[in-house]
Amino acid sequence: MPNAEITLALPELSSAKFCIIDRVKVLPGLEDQSSILRFIRRNSASEEKLSVRGGFQRVSNIRHIVWERYSTSEIAVQYLRPWLCRLYNRGRYSGGAVGGHTIEHAAFISYLVNYNCARAVVDGPLVTFPISASWIGLERRRRWWKLLRKSLNKLDVIFVRGRFSREILSRFVEEGRLYTALDSGFGVRFLFNKPIGSVDKSKVIVGIVPRRDYFEFYGLHELYQEYLRVLKVVVEGLVERYGVEVVLIAHSVGSDELAIAGLLKMLSKRVRKAVRVATPRSVADSVHVISSCDFLITSRMHAGVIALAYGKPAVFFMPRGDVKVRDVLLHLGLEEELYLIDAFNPKEYGNLWPVVVRITETILQESRVISHAVNRRLEEVKLPVRVLRRLLEEEGLL
Repeated sequence: MPNAEITLALPELSSAKFCIIDRVKVLPGLEDQSSILRFIRRNSASEEKLSVRGGFQRVSNIRHIVWERYSTSEIAVQYLRPWLCRLYNRGRYSGGAVGGHTIEHAAFISYLVNYNCARAVVDGPLVTFPISASWIGLERRRRWWKLLRKSLNKLDVIFVRGRFSREILSRFVEEGRLYTALDSGFGVRFLFNKPIGSVDKSKVIVGIVPRRDYFEFYGLHELYQEYLRVLKVVVEGLVERYGVEVVLIAHSVGSDELAIAGLLKMLSKRVRKAVRVATPRSVADSVHVISSCDFLITSRMHAGVIALAYGKPAVFFMPRGDVKVRDVLLHLGLEEELYLIDAFNPKEYGNLWPVVVRITETILQESRVISHAVNRRLEEVKLPVRVLRRLLEEEGLL
């Protein structure tokens, strides 16, 4: 949209360093209740200062698109924040897009706030980038289903990552509002057309992205220890049997680092010498590290999406009931049995090593399959923006 001014709404200024968009203004969101007074005190001068500090350029066009991405888990703010957004921004934005996410247990209220805040400041069409709905998360939030239905209906068009989320969300919104598109994470291919990492072809490099908070959210602490033990067996097998280099990758600063530390403690000193740790601090860093791997074992979906985007096989060690990975794999035409191990089902843990062995021994063939599947769907990444543009044009707003 060359004639649009884009506002990227962030929960806090520190998030701006993760952004790689060069034609936006940056506005802070309301990350928690304590930020509400700061929000009220802000003026246009502070907005410009934020733009400079965030390292972004401003444009002078008067038409506006708002890119909403708030973060909070405070239930009370569900009502207060949209009112403040409406008071401060009413009528400023012609259209809007809510960032992709998964409606799950831990951040359930946050996303309802997102939808209501977005509608409070957007007068025109409001769409989402591809989202998912975690069935195991919704099961734990049944008492909020009425509020979920009301909040989702604030949106004009909802893009989902695949069939499973579409079936779930059709219980809350009419089918005519639901469309399917490839997950936005595959858009790294448009930002970095080729992998920006360099691979040492003399040795296979396998990346592993562990995760702890999934198990904490659902109170599965004992299962988490078994999960780490399974990853330990995989790391030892890769190093001792195949002589590969293993990279433990912290996809999210904080929780993933704790998972890496727990896994490292389980490894013998000899195996640990063949393992290195990478902690990306930006999107570009993540792309660099992941694209340097020949394939990935991940408990973070978007780490796997980056790998797939560049034709690298990815094994998803994640809850099957979260459905987002199932959405992506099915939409790409990839068999989930070959790339997904249910992290919440210990009966499937024994399947992880055979899957890893298959990919390790057939990397080139697997890469060709992945590349073909992704290239067929890659243009769909642009679909939400194209639909938003069409809706704006139909209403004479663009």
